[in-house]
Amino acid sequence: MNRGRISLTSDMWTSNQTLGYMCLTAHYITNDWKLKKHIINFKLVPSPHTGLVISDAIANCILSWNIEKRLGSITLDNLSANTVVATELQKQFKKDLLLDGKFFHVRCCAHILNLIVKDGLKVAEGAIHRIREAVKYIKSSQGRLELFMGIVKQFKMNGKKRICLDVPTRWNSTYLMLNDAIQFKDVFMRLVARDPNFEGAPTEEDWSQGIIICDFLKVFHLITEVFSQTKNPTANLYFYEIWRINMLLIEESRSSNAVVMMMALKMQEKFDKYWKECSHILAVGVVLDPRHKMNLIRYCFQTIHGNDDRASFEINKVHDVLQTLYDNYAILYGTNVSLNQVDERVSTSHGGRDENRFMHGYKEFIHGVQVTQPSKSELETYLEEKVFYDL
Repeated sequence: MNRGRISLTSDMWTSNQTLGYMCLTAHYITNDWKLKKHIINFKLVPSPHTGLVISDAIANCILSWNIEKRLGSITLDNLSANTVVATELQKQFKKDLLLDGKFFHVRCCAHILNLIVKDGLKVAEGAIHRIREAVKYIKSSQGRLELFMGIVKQFKMNGKKRICLDVPTRWNSTYLMLNDAIQFKDVFMRLVARDPNFEGAPTEEDWSQGIIICDFLKVFHLITEVFSQTKNPTANLYFYEIWRINMLLIEESRSSNAVVMMMALKMQEKFDKYWKECSHILAVGVVLDPRHKMNLIRYCFQTIHGNDDRASFEINKVHDVLQTLYDNYAILYGTNVSLNQVDERVSTSHGGRDENRFMHGYKEFIHGVQVTQPSKSELETYLEEKVFYDL
């Protein structure tokens, strides 16, 4: 029988009748190390959708499935109501949670990234607004769309390519809109001369800003896709990708381009807030990846802080968290756990731009690592074994 922990994710959905529905999904690893997920509840939640109302709905579902003693964590969007949800659930099921629920609430990385980038986009909202309005102008009239596509043919461009309108609350859709619209920049510029009603069109400077913003956001879009994978475990990828975002923001905050610099500074401010809250527990997923263990943790923190006391503190904190989790599991399940055949497929795909540059430094670091400390326990033995390096 599988005695492993079950992690939950919860989302609120709004119907076209403005009714609120809660979707609760259970995620777990089978005895043969397969990642599985099942929707265990999809129900109407009465208004108002306060933290207490939502937590009661989730708690009732947990109890109805009789999984309260197997709870591992719950991942929620970073909304104020969901902080209440996690707190209430932690209170109710505290005695059944690992370490009294210290790591029960996991904030959704993709949603945090959405908030961070949205803050950055405010710096260039004027240019983005004018490009959005231009796209909206074309798509809101069949006649204007036909005129637009006629110009596309004159430029001998791909007529099958279509421009999309974004959802302003989702930055990745704004990125896709900019990416598509930029390819038709010359068409929009020609339309200004052909359509006297096309007022407030993006200027040359707006398009230049759009290109710069799009290039800057590309890596964030790719990292969001990494975070959103569903067919393979991705816990081993989060820490590295979050660290890479941090390094990119630090670099771009010194950019010679004023727009990029201001965006990076704005995003760094919000990033620092969430990084402090989630860095250590995300790091555990990396340590349990036999290709990295503690090496990537040391490299990342030393790259950010150098070899000073702050880097040592952060590295030791990760080790302490890991040791505490190990000790807790040892008490619950013992240390003589039988090993089943493990599926060797491991998530390795990362966000694209600058990947080689960032990994080159890590390769140099890992080849210089020397492990000399004698083994002390099953955990220490694992950490001291040679890494299965395939980068």
